[in-house]
Amino acid sequence: MDTGKLLSALKIKKVIGNLPNQITTLVSDSRRVQRGSVFVCIKGNTVDGHEFINKAVHKGAELVVVEYIPKNAKKNVCYLVVPDTTIALAHLANKYYDYPSSKLNIIGVTGTNGKTTVTSAINQIFRNEGLKTGLTGTIFNDINGEIFPTLNTTSDSITIQETLHKMVEAGVTNVVMEVSSHGLSLGRLLGVDFQMGVFTNLTQDHLDFHGTMENYKHAKSLLFSQLGQDIQRGKVAILNADDPATDYYKTVTGASVITYGIDNEADYKAKDIIYYGDKTEFTLVHPSGEERLEIPFVGKFNVSNMLAAIISVFESGIEIQSIAKSIQTVQPANGRMERILEDEKRYIFIDYAHTPDGVEKVLDSVKLFANPQKKIFFVIGTGGNRDKLKRPIMGKLASDKADFVVFTTDNPRFEPWEEILEQMAAGAIKDNYECIGDREQAICRAIELALEGDIVVIAGKGHEEYQIIGDRKYPFNDKEIALKAIKKFPL
Repeated sequence: MDTGKLLSALKIKKVIGNLPNQITTLVSDSRRVQRGSVFVCIKGNTVDGHEFINKAVHKGAELVVVEYIPKNAKKNVCYLVVPDTTIALAHLANKYYDYPSSKLNIIGVTGTNGKTTVTSAINQIFRNEGLKTGLTGTIFNDINGEIFPTLNTTSDSITIQETLHKMVEAGVTNVVMEVSSHGLSLGRLLGVDFQMGVFTNLTQDHLDFHGTMENYKHAKSLLFSQLGQDIQRGKVAILNADDPATDYYKTVTGASVITYGIDNEADYKAKDIIYYGDKTEFTLVHPSGEERLEIPFVGKFNVSNMLAAIISVFESGIEIQSIAKSIQTVQPANGRMERILEDEKRYIFIDYAHTPDGVEKVLDSVKLFANPQKKIFFVIGTGGNRDKLKRPIMGKLASDKADFVVFTTDNPRFEPWEEILEQMAAGAIKDNYECIGDREQAICRAIELALEGDIVVIAGKGHEEYQIIGDRKYPFNDKEIALKAIKKFPL
């Protein structure tokens, strides 16, 4: 690519050295540098890209974008000094990939819980309508049916723009993206032209990163403020009327606001809800009338999630009646209240709940269809070296709402499992729990205790296929462990 053309995306810059006429690739990871690359130095929480300039130059970088020039930097290279390399990277990545988001209908979904469920449902409904779609999220990226693994809920700026560019080339028209507070705070989504922003809920999580709930709430608000002020584009903020944060998000967006809810008044509302162990029925009240719907999802929170999905698809041009028919075939994402059908006598679910709100909603939801004469067993763990404030809160909720709790680990990392379990158990208000540090043993114990008609919820890891112990990832999947336990303890 012509270097001058690429750098025209930056308004404020200082060139030190001789600019190369052409560049081959744009990278922010020194390991990906090739001969003729532009290397952009990003200052992260633990790593500063400026420390890798010499390595990048040695591998062939001819242009380095920096906020400052380190003392030990190579002199036989051109430096481009900018005020903020994160912002510069967003502009450069957009220019390099020819502004792909402007050619797509992009729906961004943010919130503490529900992002994967909502994005998966939207994607499946679009596909049912015969549309070519793209999805980026926690579990994987999907480009019109071709699956790629992901490392983060929200990738870096270059990866995002590259992925959107590939979607444009594949003929994709509609894209749905999981949008994390980390991604918003770190500027990874700068330059993505969202048509819609969806808010699911806001509850305690990631305080090890954000520090306070106010900071966390503000981070989520960036999605809605970044929708912009161009009223002619018809952009939409889809907000949960049952969550108090919605009042704040209404004030930060110039987009049209559409609300959904169950308990509070909203533009789209669910009423007359009937809960079952494998589905939920409800009446959708919308601006043009009412529709009776059946969804293959369990729980009140999933009714809320489906309301968000319905509005997103309708605002993308699909009729309500068609959505009502299509949503009956939508399947839950892996590890999101996913029932293990191999056990027909017990209700065994795998879920990703890893926050106080997630714990509360999962247990409240299964109680809606649980036989009052039967028991609810709950397996829960939290990650090591992460937000510790939520542990006793989760312990209290689990002890209060489940009949029996097995406290265990999630991804312990470098933290002793005894410390993690002790802090969760400190919140328990009943003597109805065991502490088992080995997650596999904990899952087996819950299934061993469960009798016919009982409910077992295995929470915290969902779809994940690994467990992080120390700095290593070991193969581990809750569903696989549960299937082994079912065979070991049959009814």
